[in-house]
Amino acid sequence: MIRKQLTYLIIFLLIPVFITGSALINNFHARRGNNNQIILSWETESETNVAEFIIKRNNLEIKRIASHSNNSTILQTYSFVDHNSELLKSSVSSFNYSLTIVDLDGHQEEYPVIASISVSSGIKHTWGSLKALFR
Repeated sequence: MIRKQLTYLIIFLLIPVFITGSALINNFHARRGNNNQIILSWETESETNVAEFIIKRNNLEIKRIASHSNNSTILQTYSFVDHNSELLKSSVSSFNYSLTIVDLDGHQEEYPVIASISVSSGIKHTWGSLKALFR
């Protein structure tokens, strides 16, 4: 009797893992590329019922990327190139990128790690600062 109850308890605890989507994410990071691009990359060790990933820049959605495999225990590699070079010329000094995991039922789970990148050059581009360099 106790064994049967324990079996039901284990099954009950495991059901939510298979119903909701989840992914084991590694190495989520951002780096600068050529031509004012920002390159995001991450890996998943496993995916369960994952439909897609949502990439956000400073809390605004910029891209949705489909899962390579809805259910997988094989290492999957993802990348996204943010080509919006006009943003790099703006007055914003850094960007924070985040990932949201969307499962096949539409449930969303925010990945807790944020990839940040500084985009300021540290040089002020004003006429006065250029003149000061040659004094």
